[in-house]
Amino acid sequence: EGAELSELARKELDVVGAAARAVTVFGAQAVPNYIISMCESVSDLLEAAILLKEAGLLDVSGAAHGEVYAPVGIVPLFETIEDLQQGSSILEAALALPVYRSIVTARGQHQEVMLGYSDSNKDGGYLAANWALY
Repeated sequence: EGAELSELARKELDVVGAAARAVTVFGAQAVPNYIISMCESVSDLLEAAILLKEAGLLDVSGAAHGEVYAPVGIVPLFETIEDLQQGSSILEAALALPVYRSIVTARGQHQEVMLGYSDSNKDGGYLAANWALY
């Protein structure tokens, strides 16, 4: 509170705020996931968690007692060759953090992941992209 936000941060919070209103009005199925395009690090996942928290779509304050509110999933989209290769390491590191693990636990021990091939094809060519997906 009281922190000055950049225009980009304000716009993103506006989008997530609209998602929160949709969840309130229509239920969690209205906005099932927050997809992180070009996800390349654990900090990208945690940044999404902070945005969801600020919008009221994430509450981990009761995590020690198994009480976490997380109606919207955090979904990394790995798109470049390097990100595809590092995807499992990024997820392992995120899941090793108790706060992130509590979010996944609250969502039924389910972590959705998206793999992009369009950008990886441009990044490294057809063969390299498909090998990285494999």
